[in-house]
Amino acid sequence: MPIERFNDQWLLSLKTLAHYSLLIVLTVSLPALFGCSLPTRSNTSAPAPPSTGAKNASITADPNPIHVCDGSGAGVTKLTWTSVGPGVVEMHVNSPSGDLLARTGANGTATTGKWVKDGMIFYLQDVSHGKSLTAENTLATFTAGITSAGCPAENRDAKLAPGGADKTASITANPNPIHVCDGSGSGVMNITWICSAQCDVEVHVNSPNGDLLTHSYGNGTAATGKWVTDGMIFYLQDVAGGKSLTPENTLATFTAKVTSSGCP
Repeated sequence: MPIERFNDQWLLSLKTLAHYSLLIVLTVSLPALFGCSLPTRSNTSAPAPPSTGAKNASITADPNPIHVCDGSGAGVTKLTWTSVGPGVVEMHVNSPSGDLLARTGANGTATTGKWVKDGMIFYLQDVSHGKSLTAENTLATFTAGITSAGCPAENRDAKLAPGGADKTASITANPNPIHVCDGSGSGVMNITWICSAQCDVEVHVNSPNGDLLTHSYGNGTAATGKWVTDGMIFYLQDVAGGKSLTPENTLATFTAKVTSSGCP
């Protein structure tokens, strides 16, 4: 009958439509499904993050703090350093590019002069392969300490005489007089000076601001060249705190003698 034939055709059309709809859904959905579930392949050629490089190094000092009882505020210490990695290191004073104290292999020691002040910083620098003296190449630092704790009261609390100069000082020489037998009239001697509290001194020749022979903290000695003549005067000047080279800051003087007495 016509009605039944129509119904059969309509039903067949619905089944065909459903079949194609299913294919469309699967075609669209499957790639997305697998794309979400499969791991993303890693980029094996991506660069690694830069290494920070552990700075395995240290500095110690002996003594620390430094006990200073002469009023100079400066002392001597022995520095010891160790490092792992660098082939060559340098020890600098006050900054990475400051005065050079020592250059060694990875480990080393060095003794300072009597110039270490409270708060002075020492820098251990990696200079392997020509590395520059910058903060980036600093392996370790050490800060020195100075103390007068335990010093005798007369040293710790000593006062300067009026005018700023401590007059408790003296200069001597050996030999004096100087025996000169070569007819030059000039000779060589060792100058020795002794001073007390806050002694930061210079020895000048012929006047308070004459030629500089030497500078020191505390007591000391210095040898002249063969230029000392009879009547030459040596001036021990107090230069603590930047004092000027004037007679007011002269601590002591010494007059040299030259003689030919006893010469052949």
